[in-house]
Amino acid sequence: ITITDASGKVVATHYGPSEAGVNRFVWNMRYAGIRRLEASITNEPLPPGELEETRYFTTGPRVLPGEYNIEVSVKGQTQKTSTVIHPDPNLHLSAQAIRAQTSAALTLRNQATALNEMIERINGMRRQIADFRKQIATDAALQEKYAALLHEADALDGKLKSAEAAVLNPSIQQNVEEDDIHALSDLHTNIESLASVMAQFEDFPPSAAFLAEMHKYGKQVEEQLTAFNHLLESEVATYNKAAYSAGAPTLFAGGAISVSP
Repeated sequence: ITITDASGKVVATHYGPSEAGVNRFVWNMRYAGIRRLEASITNEPLPPGELEETRYFTTGPRVLPGEYNIEVSVKGQTQKTSTVIHPDPNLHLSAQAIRAQTSAALTLRNQATALNEMIERINGMRRQIADFRKQIATDAALQEKYAALLHEADALDGKLKSAEAAVLNPSIQQNVEEDDIHALSDLHTNIESLASVMAQFEDFPPSAAFLAEMHKYGKQVEEQLTAFNHLLESEVATYNKAAYSAGAPTLFAGGAISVSP
């Protein structure tokens, strides 16, 4: 189920029931949420009525009033329709205030999404380094052959670990409320907290103080992404060149990460 706005931009993609017969899916009139970190996804039973996708994504910001297009695709067949979302008459907010809230919510969602992608990329590269070490751990000849490369791998792994620690405090038990005293030193937690506030409330246009917090943490997000992208272009690229020359597995690292507009 793909929902786009009047300009054709994708707002959200959902996966509803598709059993034979009549199926019912209720759109929550929200943008797509933030994909959760793999480490925070649990296999606990979902509350009754919850879709499986809520296990993987947070609740997204509310969409603006306006016209939206809906496409439902099943087994290669697609049907289209449209709908209009009207302002809630119980909310005494100006159109400007509603747009300001939605804009802030989407900015924070995109920043959190970029941070999560950075963290997952780092974890992926560190797993690849660990797998390479494991593959040659019992072969003395390969250990000797790749001694110089292993030294480079250790150095790169340390830099990747530091890059993650700069946004996700390793001393915090993530998603444990009792440990939120450390949140002030965790950029990831602060961004996701602000994003959650803006997504959950209907009548919370950002105040000057809130915008100041957004600017402060947004600047830190940009700084960390810039540092990570530099790491990809320098140390990761150098390691991959050395690994390729030595006939060892290179790291799948992906391209530069930026905050979506």
